[in-house]
Amino acid sequence: MKLNMEKLKNEKERRKFEANFQEKVATLKSTPENSEYWNHLKSCIQTAAEETIGYTESERIKKPWVTGKMLEKMEERRKWKNINTEEDDLTIKDKAAVSEDEKGFSILKEEVELALKEMKNGKATGVDGITIELVKCLGEDKKEILSLCNEIYEQGN
Repeated sequence: MKLNMEKLKNEKERRKFEANFQEKVATLKSTPENSEYWNHLKSCIQTAAEETIGYTESERIKKPWVTGKMLEKMEERRKWKNINTEEDDLTIKDKAAVSEDEKGFSILKEEVELALKEMKNGKATGVDGITIELVKCLGEDKKEILSLCNEIYEQGN
């Protein structure tokens, strides 16, 4: 089952989702750990979506030439793909080792809005399970994501 994203095309449903999210995020308190804060924010998005737009059952379309063995191999490949993308080889400099000149400017609200506008709808979710349509419907609360991005950028984690 997946979220019924078709409902977000309706302005009334989109506003209902946004209001539900705003209600949930109002209770959110900033935490010192970015990953913990993101988990709380993600939970607010997911819960608001589940309550507002709900799930839809879609039957997986199978072509007559797709065999059970092929489906098993596809599932095995997905598992390996997920395992390999979760590993991180990124090395981050210690915050104290980075000079003020190397840090650069903070991320601007307009940059986030432009990036979201350029993202295509209908794409698969990432490991967090959040679709781009849900993020686009957050309204003014996109500032939560902006502040989280800036916090991660400044802290380097």
